[in-house]
Amino acid sequence: MTHNYTIKRIALSLGLTPEDILTIYRIGDETIAQEDVTDILREEEDEAFVLCSDEAMELFLDGLITLKRGASEKKSPPSSVQIDNNMILKKLRIALNFQDEQMMEVFSLGGMVLSKSELTPFFRKRDHKNYQRVSDRILKNFLTGLEAKNA
Repeated sequence: MTHNYTIKRIALSLGLTPEDILTIYRIGDETIAQEDVTDILREEEDEAFVLCSDEAMELFLDGLITLKRGASEKKSPPSSVQIDNNMILKKLRIALNFQDEQMMEVFSLGGMVLSKSELTPFFRKRDHKNYQRVSDRILKNFLTGLEAKNA
C-alpha cells in the first residue's frame, strides 16, 4: 500500500479537503506548493502522479498531530526511520488522541475485533519480543473503521 493511498484514505476518513492537506503539510514545510499536494493525491495511472516519500508521509503525519493536538514543546527532528504501517498507526493514534478502547472500537467498526492484548504489540518497538507488524490489511481495516466512526 503506497503512502499516497494512505493519505487519501486518512483524508477521506477525517473529511479533509486538499486545502486541509496543504495546511497540514505547511505546518512542517512552508515551501510546499498546492501542485505538490495535487500530484500526491492523483491516481497512479495519471502521468503527473508523484509517489509520496517516507519524508513526505512523516511530514504529513507530524503536521496532522500538530493540527489536532497543538504544537509540541519539544521539537523532534525528522527521523531517518522508514515510515511503515506501525508508525502510521501510532502517529494516527497520537493525532486523534485515542486510548486503547477507542482504537479497539475503530478496528471493530472496520470489521476486525481486537482485544487489548492483540492491540498493544502494534505499538511496541521493533526489537521488542512482542512486537507485531501492522499489515496493509490491518491498516485498511483501521482506516475503514475510522471512516465509519466519523460518518
